Amino acid sequence: MENQKIYRTIIFLLGIIILLMSTVFVANARNGANDIIDPQTKNLLDALSIELESISDLDQQKSLQEKMNILQYQAEVRVAAQENPPQKPTNICAAMPKSSIPEGDRPTGILPGSPGPFSSQILKVENQWQEQIDGYWMHVYAGISGLDDNLGGLMLWIEDVESGGFFADPQPDGALKIISVVGSRLELQSESGSLRYFDVLAQQFVSDIKTEVTKVELPAQIVFDPCGQN
Repeated sequence: MENQKIYRTIIFLLGIIILLMSTVFVANARNGANDIIDPQTKNLLDALSIELESISDLDQQKSLQEKMNILQYQAEVRVAAQENPPQKPTNICAAMPKSSIPEGDRPTGILPGSPGPFSSQILKVENQWQEQIDGYWMHVYAGISGLDDNLGGLMLWIEDVESGGFFADPQPDGALKIISVVGSRLELQSESGSLRYFDVLAQQFVSDIKTEVTKVELPAQIVFDPCGQN
């Protein structure tokens, strides 16, 4: 019994010593940072310090001390961020990332399917085609609607202009796939093998590979590049 009392007394004294050391450490840190932390945080830390001195329960003291440490740390982080702001580049254009795919290296023609700039609910892609025509980069993704397993279609995306969109197969027969290209006209095949034709410049399905149709007038390209990246 006597040993247990001594053990408890030692534990209690160690707890008091650790608490006093923490209090002194935080007080010193706070005194060193008082001139740089914001007044609101400083006032809060002072109030918590006074409250800490009036608490006798060790668990409550520990909890309050942790809160003070967090507040002190957050204040120091804010001060460090203000004193060391990120450096702005003197040459904005030099700091701008370049395109990962140089224009001359872009693949063209019929390509394997890959996710496009649209939801898979609109179209699940089978394959795609891309080419630069009349100065516009045009992309056609062929496949099937993500909401209807029988509705084939394609998505036309023309870079830098508000034009194109989803075009449903006029005779739904499952997914469409691009199999050949003649100029700006795509030949597509449905799941059962039926052929479809789509004119990219006219933005419509047509009856065959040769029928002439009026092309859609495209708006001006919405491109602003202050650094003149090519």
